[in-house]
Amino acid sequence: MQLFTSDLDRTLIFSKRTIQSAMENCLCIEQLEEREISYINASIEQLLQQIHHHMHFVPVTTRSVAQYERITLFQQAVVPEAAIVANGGIIFRNGQIDPVWQQHIEQQLTMLPLSLEQIGGIFSKQLSANYFLRHHIIDDLYYCFIVDPETADLNEIRHLNEALQQYEWHGYLQGRKFYILPKFLTKGAAVQYIKSLRHYDRHFAAGDSLMDMSMLQLADHYFVPLHGELTQYAEQLGLSIVQKSGADFAEHCLRQILMNSMEKGSLKWST
Repeated sequence: MQLFTSDLDRTLIFSKRTIQSAMENCLCIEQLEEREISYINASIEQLLQQIHHHMHFVPVTTRSVAQYERITLFQQAVVPEAAIVANGGIIFRNGQIDPVWQQHIEQQLTMLPLSLEQIGGIFSKQLSANYFLRHHIIDDLYYCFIVDPETADLNEIRHLNEALQQYEWHGYLQGRKFYILPKFLTKGAAVQYIKSLRHYDRHFAAGDSLMDMSMLQLADHYFVPLHGELTQYAEQLGLSIVQKSGADFAEHCLRQILMNSMEKGSLKWST
């Protein structure tokens, strides 16, 4: 058995702005209040169906349960046996929340010096800054703040992150979003749990952001797009970057995985 774990937004699925493909060739796979949000193209759907047939495909996302369930692709055309949501805080297996992982997460939460509510209280002054426009609590696990990039004070955010780390929490700024998560809550930890449940001959992974690094490091081979946040850290982290963006990257990644999943022996790649 082979494993493919992949981030979703800007790795496999895209907004109209980021897909970089002719919209007449694209399929809407997510709507909210009749507004179209996310897209793939027909080739991505076909390739994902083939991958789903040949190996264990596990979507891995920072999305909440409700946000993940909005993606019709994974409710209809490609229904994964397992899915990791809330940045590793929740694992679905065969449509049900994995009770063993849930118990593990709940136990880890009780060991934190400060709870989610206490973090919000202690840092209420910093989090009421004008550039924090609004926030969501993701499945009672962590905060996601929407940030105004034009007025955001990066020094203030850096100092806030340093203070959070003293309490085993971590602040992470990604574009217009600022996450405050427990340090233990990572995609890599959840993927490692999935890998412990059965033997995998090969593990492929794809992701575009620093929040994906813990997952990418577990893989035998990983894919990082040219458009991703990780390109800024490629030299520092020793990363190889696929010289493709948007839907072109997703297609290339999936084709390479399919080709190599059917090959025995050493992995063969092209960029």
